[in-house]
Amino acid sequence: NFLWGAKQDEAKMVWVSWNKINMSKEEGGLGIKRLDLFNDALLEKWRWKLFHELNSLWGRVLVSKYGVRATIKEGSLTNKMSLWWSDIMLASGGENNSNWFMDAVTWKIRDGKRTRFWFDSWITDEPLVMRFSRIFSVSTQQHNLVYNMGYWSSRRW
Repeated sequence: NFLWGAKQDEAKMVWVSWNKINMSKEEGGLGIKRLDLFNDALLEKWRWKLFHELNSLWGRVLVSKYGVRATIKEGSLTNKMSLWWSDIMLASGGENNSNWFMDAVTWKIRDGKRTRFWFDSWITDEPLVMRFSRIFSVSTQQHNLVYNMGYWSSRRW
């Protein structure tokens, strides 16, 4: 092993902890980045770009393969997903993790053509289906987009 001199068949004493190795040189460490955090940051950079480049060629390919909902905030991991896409979903809080990525971004409606009225957190911090479950249960428009439910004009709905 590079840092401790161990070989595959023999163990050596570990003299330096990973926390010390990851500290900056100014703090007495070796200044080696935590690769897990660095990888998560790069994966989230791709996801952020996808938010803003859905109409680019690579964005359209991902949307056609995984669906626009998965690119934006939801999705469960399946065997059909590439390893790269699964990593993006896991890094941003998918499947059994806190959804820190979506907690950190602000939802913009724009024209409402990609925002689900009941299932997206577009007006409050939770989806309307959670806040108004009884109204949702009798609604005949459960799968409509914001675009189909009305429009905003002169600061009025």
